[in-house]
Amino acid sequence: MPLSLVKDYDIELYLGGECIKKIEKNNNILRHNVISLEKSVKCDTIKVNIKSTYGAKCARVFEARIY
Repeated sequence: MPLSLVKDYDIELYLGGECIKKIEKNNNILRHNVISLEKSVKCDTIKVNIKSTYGAKCARVFEARIY
């Protein structure tokens, strides 16, 4: 497993400053992740919290697409 791969992360969706949904992903093994949400979810802010990697001291998100 690449050391730089993100292992555990959360995605938080906010509307008007209030967290309306939290998605937890643990033991990730993919570089490209697709998170599907029900169509009725509306938010104005998305926050990605990286909790751990497979060994790297820092992690980066290079791209996020929201449709």
